[in-house]
This record gives sequence, structure tokens and C-alpha cells, in this order.
Amino acid sequence: MACRPFLYLAVSLSSGILLGFWLAPAPAPAVAGLLTCLGAAWLAHFFKKNTLSLGLALLATVFFGAGIHAQADSDFERNAVRELDFPGYADFWGRLYRSPSLGIGKTTLFLRAEKTSSQGREAKVRGNLRVTVHHPSAYPSPLEVRAGDRLKVSAQLLSVHDFRNFGGSRLADLRKRQKVHSQAVAKSALL
Repeated sequence: MACRPFLYLAVSLSSGILLGFWLAPAPAPAVAGLLTCLGAAWLAHFFKKNTLSLGLALLATVFFGAGIHAQADSDFERNAVRELDFPGYADFWGRLYRSPSLGIGKTTLFLRAEKTSSQGREAKVRGNLRVTVHHPSAYPSPLEVRAGDRLKVSAQLLSVHDFRNFGGSRLADLRKRQKVHSQAVAKSALL
């Protein structure tokens, strides 16, 4: 019996996140709903309407979950790495935040970019970049890197184009779930 309030809160928060995923509201309406429901819950508690107060508090939690999802989605879309657009190769400095993914003829690096340089212009950026390094003649990978290593990578950003075959999940959704803001390709294993 004692853990039921936590169950109600968890279900309300999960419902809010799910509603935020389906409806994709802006953060401001979710915050307005949260504050309105909290104020009404306190008012109901003041007038000794405990059931109504609990219901309004749970509704406020739903708005809180929707707001969390909306803010995370907004932060992902406005990321500086996501907005980069270089015509050719650019240099990226950063730290590997995940172990490299080894494959036949390629290695995928997951770089938390800190700085970029292209055509003589340097800019500080913060975001995650997935870099595919091709090395067709060498297997296993000639790269000796680990998560946490600092790297400088010369790579070309890939334009984002997705295909939606038979209603399947889009690649943009996959990148968002993996928190990858942009993709790039490097033709040389010399980093």
C-alpha cells in the first residue's frame, strides 16, 4: 500500500513522456499546464478536496513528463553540430564517448565534438558526431583508439536523407535515440 503513490507518479510521468512523443508540444504549453495544475492542486488541498488534489497533482506530473520530452527534443534539434554545413572536408576535435564499432572495411567512431575548423574558420561546438572511417585493405581496423581518447578527425559531413520503406522507423529517429547529431565520413584511417 505504501508504494502506490510512487506507482501513480511513475505511470503519470511515463504517460506524459509518451504524450509528448506523440503530440510533440512546445515546452511552454507543457510548463503552463504544469503550473496551472499545481496551483489548482494546492487550492484543492487548501479546501480539503484530497481526491481532486491528488488527481490534479498527477495531471501536473503528466504535463511535467510532456515538458521533459519537449525540451529534450528541442535541445536535440537546435544543437550546433546538427546545424553545421560544410561544403568539403572539415577538422573535428573531440573525445570518443563510446568504443569504436569495428566492421569489415570500416570503423565507426562516436566523437563528442568540441571544436571544428573548415576553410580557415574555427568554431566551438558541442554535440555528438558519428564518423565512419573507411579502410578497405586492412582488417582488423588499423585504428588503435578507445573510448575517452582525444582525437582530431578530418571528415566530410553527410547530408541527411532518409528512406521510409514500408512504414519502418526512420533513420532520423534512430539517430535521435542514439543522440547522434550528425554523421560524417573520413576516407583515410590516418586521424
